[in-house]
Amino acid sequence: MAQKSFSAAVSEWVAVSERRMEVVFKESAQDVISEMQEVGPSVANPDSSGTGNMPVDTGFLRASLQASINTPASGMEFREPLSKDAKYDPSPVALVIAGAKLGDAIYATYAAAYAPQMEAKYGFVRLSAQNWQTIVNKRAAIVKRRVTAALAAAQARQ
Repeated sequence: MAQKSFSAAVSEWVAVSERRMEVVFKESAQDVISEMQEVGPSVANPDSSGTGNMPVDTGFLRASLQASINTPASGMEFREPLSKDAKYDPSPVALVIAGAKLGDAIYATYAAAYAPQMEAKYGFVRLSAQNWQTIVNKRAAIVKRRVTAALAAAQARQ
């Protein structure tokens, strides 16, 4: 079996490291958005048992979340829902995150006209954003454990 050149080994290590960093980036982005969307007690919902800061009355604010890459979403008109219980679908946000690359900025914005007032009162975005480094550190540790377990399993099969 031919040995890899040093430069080929380094290039492979760099490529694998970049894939791991991308996984940490994408999963961390998903985690911070999930934290932003976590329901918590509010004037409209004082008995909420949620641990987050998102105020929920009709669910319209939560459901108005949209994600984009490298530029904030714009031009989307979000109308009030016809039903009393608007539901948040995380799939479109997950698809945007899946399409991101290292170095991209992922924007999560609310289309509800009253989102800035709710953010000023409850801080669901800024409080989650302040946890970014903690979230990245946790996610990096999780990815490291997964890689270590996969390497151990591969060595056990040999």
